[in-house]
Amino acid sequence: MPDLRGGSREWPARAFVATLAVIHTIGAFLPDWLSLHRFDGDQSQHVWWTARFADPSLFPGDFIADFFSLPIFAPVGYQAVMRGAVQLADPQRAAESIPFLLGPLLFWLCWRVGRAAAAGSWVGGVVGALVAVRLLSGLDGGLPRSFAAPVLLLGLLGLLESRAWLLGLAGLASALFYPPAAINLGLASAVVLGPAILRERRLPQGWPALTAFAALAVGVVLFAYATPVPDDVGPKITGADAQSMAEFGHRGRSTLFRQSLVDTYLGSGRGGYGVEKKASLSIAILVLLSVWALPRFMPRTAWALIGTGMFAHAAAWATLFALHLPVKYMRYALPLFVLMWLAALAGKAAEIAVARFPALSRPRWLFVAAAAFLLFDGVYTFRETLDQAERPEYRARTKMLRFVAKLPKDALIAAHPEDANAIPLLAKRSVLASKETALPYYRGYYERVSERLEASLRAHYALDWQTVDTLYERFGVDAIVVHDHRYEPGARKFTEPFASALGEALHAERDAYVLVRPPSERLLYHHGPFWVVRLGPPRPGYPAREGPNPLIESIPAAAGTR
Repeated sequence: MPDLRGGSREWPARAFVATLAVIHTIGAFLPDWLSLHRFDGDQSQHVWWTARFADPSLFPGDFIADFFSLPIFAPVGYQAVMRGAVQLADPQRAAESIPFLLGPLLFWLCWRVGRAAAAGSWVGGVVGALVAVRLLSGLDGGLPRSFAAPVLLLGLLGLLESRAWLLGLAGLASALFYPPAAINLGLASAVVLGPAILRERRLPQGWPALTAFAALAVGVVLFAYATPVPDDVGPKITGADAQSMAEFGHRGRSTLFRQSLVDTYLGSGRGGYGVEKKASLSIAILVLLSVWALPRFMPRTAWALIGTGMFAHAAAWATLFALHLPVKYMRYALPLFVLMWLAALAGKAAEIAVARFPALSRPRWLFVAAAAFLLFDGVYTFRETLDQAERPEYRARTKMLRFVAKLPKDALIAAHPEDANAIPLLAKRSVLASKETALPYYRGYYERVSERLEASLRAHYALDWQTVDTLYERFGVDAIVVHDHRYEPGARKFTEPFASALGEALHAERDAYVLVRPPSERLLYHHGPFWVVRLGPPRPGYPAREGPNPLIESIPAAAGTR
C-alpha cells in the first residue's frame, strides 16, 4: 500500500498548505489593514488605550482607559507587544498587523496537529490546514483573543508528539496572551499525562522544561488575577446579580441568559459553546457515528480537550463570573476538537481508499486537483479582497473624527454610544461613555459607566437644552457629536435597561430634538450627517469651525448616513 506518512508526497502537500496560508491570510486581513474605516468592534475595548504607550499625554484622567489597561483585560504579553508596536504605527494599524504574523503560524500549527492526529498522514495535515481557513476569523483585530487558537494548537502539538517542553511553552504563552487557554491546556494535559505517569511511575521526558514553563505561567496568572482590583472598579458581579440585571437578558448589552435553558447553556453568545445549538448537536451525532464505524481512530488528546473544555464550561456556569465567561472554554476547544476529528477521519479514510484503489495515490491527479483548487481559491479570495478594499466606507464619519482629533488632548467628548465607539480609537480623545466599553462585570466600574451611558443617550435625544448642558455641568463634557441617522425612527433604539429608561424620548418627532438644530454659536463642525456641538464656554485650542456653511440652516432635515 502506498505510504501516506511522509515520503515524496509530503512536500507537495506542504507547498499546498503554504500557498493556502498566503492566499487566505492576505485575503482575510488586508482589507482591514488598508482602511481605517474597517476595524474589529472589540478594538474599541482592547486597543485604543495603547496609544498611551506612544503618547502618555493622551486620555488624561480617563478611568475607562485605566480599567482596560488592567492585566485582567490586557495580559502582560499583549501589553509588551503593543508597547513596542505603537512606537512604529498607529494602535489600530499596529494591532491589525498582528494577524499577518499569526496567520501563517496558525496554518503551520493546524497542518502539524492535523498530521499528528492522523497518525502522521499528510492527508490529515491538509485537512487541518483547510480547517485553518475557518479559524482565521478568530485572529481579527489583533486582540488578546487572537492568540488563543495558536497557543492551544501549540499545546496540542506538544501532547500529540510527546514534547513536554512544547507543552510548557504553550502554557506560558497562554498565560502571557490569553489566560483562559491555560485552563484548557492544564486540564487536558492532566487527563493525557496523568494516567501515564501513575501507570509508569515516572515523569514524561522533558519534564524539567515543562515544570519551569508551568511555574512561570502560574506566576504570570497570579500577577494578573491575584492582585486585588482597585476599590472603584470592584467587586465583581455575581451570578445572582446577573440574573436580576437587564444587561444580561436577551435584549441586554451582554446577553447571557436566553429565553430557554438549552439556548442559554449551549447557544448563548457568552455562555454557550461558541456555535448555535443545532451545530453542536449535529457535530455530536456525526462524531458518535464515526466512532461507531471506526473505533479508536482518534487520539486521546482530542477527547481530553473536548471533555475538559465541557467540564470547564460547566464549572464556569456553576461559579458564574468566578472564572471567565463560560464560552471562553469552548469557543476554541470545540473547533480544535473538530479539526483533530476531521483530520483523523480523513487519514483513516485515505488509508482505506488507497488500499482498495491504488490509482488514487498517483501524484498526477492530485497535483492537478490541488493546482485547480488553489487557482480558483486564489482568484475568488483576491477578487473579494479588492472589492472590499476599493469601497471606502463612512467617509463622512472619518472627516468628523479628523476634526475631533484637533480638539485639545484633554477634551471629553459625548456621543450616541454607538458613535462613541470609534472616537477613542480613531480620534484619540476620551469619550463620556461608549457601548463597547460599557461592560457590566465589575460593580464599581459599571456604576460609573452606566450613569454616563444613560446621560449620553438622554442628551442625544434631549427635548430641551438643560438636559444637554447637564453633560458639561456634571461631567465636564466639552463637545457632543451628533449623528443625524440616530434620529430616524428605526434607529432610535438601544440595549436594555437604557432603552426603557429613555421612554417617550425615543418616540418624539425628529424636529423636537434640540440637537437637530443647535444655535449657530455652538456649532463647531458640520459635514454630511455629522455635526459637533460645543458645551460650556469656548476653550483655547479649539479649531476653527468647519462645514460647508456656518449657518445652522445648512443642516438638512434628513441627511444621508454615508
